Amino acid sequence: MAPARGASLHRCVSVRSLAGPDTIGPMHAMRTPTLVETLPSRLLARLTGASLRSAQRWRSGGTPRSASLARLRETDAVLALLGRGTSPTARRAWLETPNPALGGDRPVDRLARGDVAAARGAAQSHAAVDYV
Repeated sequence: MAPARGASLHRCVSVRSLAGPDTIGPMHAMRTPTLVETLPSRLLARLTGASLRSAQRWRSGGTPRSASLARLRETDAVLALLGRGTSPTARRAWLETPNPALGGDRPVDRLARGDVAAARGAAQSHAAVDYV
């Protein structure tokens, strides 16, 4: 179903839905992030630059604004590089642990600054070491 005329993108995407793609328009579909359900509010706020209160609302079923949703999707894509068998707990630990591939920075801090490429490289390095 297409959004009503003038409806903003962030109101058309259900963050709580895990059953598949949500339809944004007649030809557009987007997968919604599961990070809202697996990461604590303080970490969601750090990743997106949103307030803690906003992140708490998302965990209660609210929908992030498009900029926050985009950052969550970027983070989800980086975490997917760790491997499908990586548990949510291990993904959270990877985000919050200083990483040598990032000069000792935590991946969450690099992602919060918008340095997705560096975080992506660190995730790929991590995954390569796990499989060797």
